[in-house]
Amino acid sequence: MFCSKCGNGMNETDKFCPTCGNLNANQASNQGQPNNQTTPNPGQQGQMNGQMPLQQNTNVPPQYAQPTYNQYPQGQPQYAQPNYNQQPQGQPQYTQPNYGQPQGQPNYQMNGNPAGAAYGNPQQGMYNTDAVEYVVSSNMFENFKVALTEKFTDFNGRATRWEYWSFEIIVTVIIIVCEAIDSTIGALASLLFLVPRIALAFRRVHDSNHPGWYCFIPFYGQYLLMFAESDPVPNQYGKVRKQPNQ
Repeated sequence: MFCSKCGNGMNETDKFCPTCGNLNANQASNQGQPNNQTTPNPGQQGQMNGQMPLQQNTNVPPQYAQPTYNQYPQGQPQYAQPNYNQQPQGQPQYTQPNYGQPQGQPNYQMNGNPAGAAYGNPQQGMYNTDAVEYVVSSNMFENFKVALTEKFTDFNGRATRWEYWSFEIIVTVIIIVCEAIDSTIGALASLLFLVPRIALAFRRVHDSNHPGWYCFIPFYGQYLLMFAESDPVPNQYGKVRKQPNQ
């Protein structure tokens, strides 16, 4: 190879002429052309005898888009985050029961007092209720007085076993004393107490929820008068009668 300026020989690989320092024409032409050449396909190597044409190298590396992790690929189903504070649709929702007051249960009251309060302390103003009358005295003579005066001819209502025994004990003692004094006085005393005794017997049988005339049934009538327990609930003859301390 010869230098195009001075004509002296030089190598093709030299960039400058060693004699005159002129730029090698081949090196200058190679600098203006891209360095990379395309590789021919294997099927085209037998058809190309000359130099392969060079392809322009843009030297621009491929740019890869940064994936967005907050978005789902198109066509893929998106699953929403479940909300655990809400009941699934179509499922029944159960509410917490209220154990303080059962719903649907009636709240029975008697004159403004809850059911069962009538059996509490009588000092709390629970005498006048719809179920109980706290009118029976613990004093035997007081019961005798009431039966002889206020209820002398009262065949209605109820009388407790204690009321009956209070009256009968005192009347029996009075009749025995009168008989001891004089038989006529004893007969008059028995006649005097006859009506209140029958009225009390009717009320006593009513207390066990039986008709009053049951007191005339032999043996069974005497059992109802002396030993039968009171009906614990109000019946057709009246309210339950109790002492204030019961």
